[in-house]
Amino acid sequence: MSKNQFEVCECGCKQLICKKCGEQFHPYDNHECEAIPIDDPIKPDHYKVGGMEPIEYMQIKMTPEQFKGFLIGNVLKYVSRYPHKNGVEDLNKAKWYLDKLINLERE
Repeated sequence: MSKNQFEVCECGCKQLICKKCGEQFHPYDNHECEAIPIDDPIKPDHYKVGGMEPIEYMQIKMTPEQFKGFLIGNVLKYVSRYPHKNGVEDLNKAKWYLDKLINLERE
């Protein structure tokens, strides 16, 4: 398997390959060497071009209410489409946005 290919595990997620050690691992498990995966389904490398992720820029430019609305919209989008598109991967994306919203509400 090349470093850009994936293997699908029993839960339907694509297994990732560590850039540092080459080992396959589940995308939502902690990997022992803590290296960044080849392609993180939630925060892929192309989101990091330019030194700031788009979501960070959006949080700076939007009002708190607008940004929370954006997060809620993404939770709804991923929960609504999960049975028709990416399954558990979309549920994990929804969870990521929901966790971010929860953390904002706790601040």
